[in-house]
Amino acid sequence: MTQPQSPSSDTQWPRWEVFKKDNDRRPYQAVGSVHAGDPQHALITARNIFVRRPAAVSLWVVREDDILAA
Repeated sequence: MTQPQSPSSDTQWPRWEVFKKDNDRRPYQAVGSVHAGDPQHALITARNIFVRRPAAVSLWVVREDDILAA
């Protein structure tokens, strides 16, 4: 008889929230999120997913755990 396996630890990379600025006159906008192992990987992944047309002038990635909200 096979016993159910215990839940394993979470193996998913951390979630990073992505903020994009389309031009210098516009504010940053939250555009989505990505999962990545480190900040550089998150930025590259975000650029590949969220920066198509129009091109962004700036892109931020912030680890979800570092965002405080009230």
